[in-house]
Amino acid sequence: MTSIYNQHYPLNNTWTLSYKSINKNDWSKDFKNVIDINDIETFWKVFNNIKDIVELEYGFVYTFFKRGIGAMWEHPKNIDGHTIHIYLNKNNMSNEEQISLYTDTLIALAGNTINCSKYINGVTFDKKFSGVKISFWISVPQNHHMLSEIKKVLGLYKFEKERKVYISMDDNKQQITNMNNKTNKKRPVFI
Repeated sequence: MTSIYNQHYPLNNTWTLSYKSINKNDWSKDFKNVIDINDIETFWKVFNNIKDIVELEYGFVYTFFKRGIGAMWEHPKNIDGHTIHIYLNKNNMSNEEQISLYTDTLIALAGNTINCSKYINGVTFDKKFSGVKISFWISVPQNHHMLSEIKKVLGLYKFEKERKVYISMDDNKQQITNMNNKTNKKRPVFI
């Protein structure tokens, strides 16, 4: 007989937690995979034992992506899509509010509670001097309905009204073009 304490509750997707530490130069090569998460129990074991985003040093990045997809504009699942950036201003937001948005984002993705979640490939949490940047990586072209859904699920309308967050969207193909024009070098293609 299986005890309820031994049961595992699967997630709709397997997610890979990765990180990039500070003082690294090559975005495509600096990420280290930590663990694949495919059930609720593993999700909570991992996230109850890693630092919250506000505790990290400047330049540290966590990623939480569907397995096999990375935080690269050139990835086949990302290239035709866009990225929604949510900037959390540490001068206007408490640590508790930042941690709450970080946690709510992870729970919404893992729990598949965003109506358009099938189009969300993953999320990055980037520690900046001014706060935290949360970026949703979306597999389809810019879509304001998706932005509205993410705002609704995470309760961002209130924070936006109070000027605690700033939100922008970028087209991934345009980002590749911009990067190539700045450096005259192609970024490595993620395959």
